[in-house]
Parts: sequence; structure tokens; C-alpha cells
Amino acid sequence: MFNILPDEEVCANCRYYHLHYVPGEITPYAPCNCGHCTYPRFKHRYPGQPGCEHFQMKKGLTK
Repeated sequence: MFNILPDEEVCANCRYYHLHYVPGEITPYAPCNCGHCTYPRFKHRYPGQPGCEHFQMKKGLTK
């Protein structure tokens, strides 16, 4: 969907990133191209944005 590899240090692979969803036409909810980070405070982020100094890989992903 976003063409992001599982080992890239981008927001979509960070444990603190939460992707936003919108009502979909085909499925009940569809991911949109934005989200937020919860550490150390709420920040608006995009999935492909480079990870910050607080980046931690999600469990189950490489690295």
C-alpha cells in the first residue's frame, strides 16, 4: 500500500506510530496517508517520514 519495506526506519515501522483510518467504500475502514506518534508527546506524522530519535522497530519486524 505505501511501498515501505519492513526494515526501513520510517514512522510506519515504529512502535509509537498509529495510522489513521477513514470510512471506506468497499471495506468498513481504509487506511489514510497520515497518523500520529505517541512518544514522548502526540505529533502528526506520515507513514513514509523518516523515524525520529525515539524510533523503535515494531515487534515482529526485522532489526
